[in-house]
Amino acid sequence: MSKVVDVNVICNSAVDISFCSKILNSKPGGAKGADLVSLARYASEVARSNVANTIKLTNMLIEKNDTDPKVKAKYNSCLSNFHEQFGCLGHIDSLQKNLKKGNYYLVNYAALGIISNADSCLIRDHIEEPPFPDTTNLHTFVDIIRKVASIIVLISKILMEK
Repeated sequence: MSKVVDVNVICNSAVDISFCSKILNSKPGGAKGADLVSLARYASEVARSNVANTIKLTNMLIEKNDTDPKVKAKYNSCLSNFHEQFGCLGHIDSLQKNLKKGNYYLVNYAALGIISNADSCLIRDHIEEPPFPDTTNLHTFVDIIRKVASIIVLISKILMEK
């Protein structure tokens, strides 16, 4: 059994404290008295759901921008950061597997991988390029994934202290 830590203790280290609290407190049955592993498991399912929604959005953007090869290529590149074996979904699978095994170091590593892949979707391919002029909700979707993965990083750090 994992230790129980108050949501405020976890979220006080978060970049967005209110988002962290909102996510963890939205756990069915509530977060009060919930152990860290169950909170991490719940956050990983929230991440998986958001990645699935981001994949749907990105596929829609690829179809919509079918006539602009540069934009389509950017969205395809972004999609690979979520969909591929070494993308966000693969990291979530690894995270959940290692959470069951109690290997919190690899949980942390996988959560950091999610953040890295999400970041890769939004960065420029070359430093001299201007930022990608995306006017869709993609940045918002990606930011949510990053924030949820950051919550898992915080939880895994507490679990590693055990």
